[in-house]
Amino acid sequence: RIIGRSFNIDEDKNLQEEVRRDPLTKLLNKLEIQRETDAFLEGTEDGTHVLFLIDIDNFKVINDKYGHQSGDKVLIALVNILEKYFGENVFRIGGEEFVALAEDSLKLEETLNSLLTSISSDRVKYENNLISYTVSIGVSKINDKHIRHASLEADNKLYLSKKNGKNQYNI
Repeated sequence: RIIGRSFNIDEDKNLQEEVRRDPLTKLLNKLEIQRETDAFLEGTEDGTHVLFLIDIDNFKVINDKYGHQSGDKVLIALVNILEKYFGENVFRIGGEEFVALAEDSLKLEETLNSLLTSISSDRVKYENNLISYTVSIGVSKINDKHIRHASLEADNKLYLSKKNGKNQYNI
């Protein structure tokens, strides 16, 4: 029993939605990935979907050079681009790290090249600066109904992208 406070169901729904979403980007957060993935994969065959692990390259340098508000603007700019490619299937899982889900496509590499070009050519205006940024991407097919294996594989591929020079993807 809550003393001195009336219960409002709309307020409760708003609070639940706030818990599910990242406050800056408004994306669903890490806690929601499994639930949303289950719904995304429902009724499909194994191996017909892809998981993308996306990390902004040298993000700390952006924050250190221009300030944390500039980093926030870069995050929002990146989310706008990711949503053009993946719609609502984008999640923020940590500081500058995102997960995206998509149906498998024969044009996977073409899509990834286009995505990298869109991001690397983007410029974020902050105060009197135009900030450029790149991302590294790890990609894995989802071969079971739980994304744990695909996440681990994508994480290894992301590490390769970082190790091999950044601003690239590995499948």
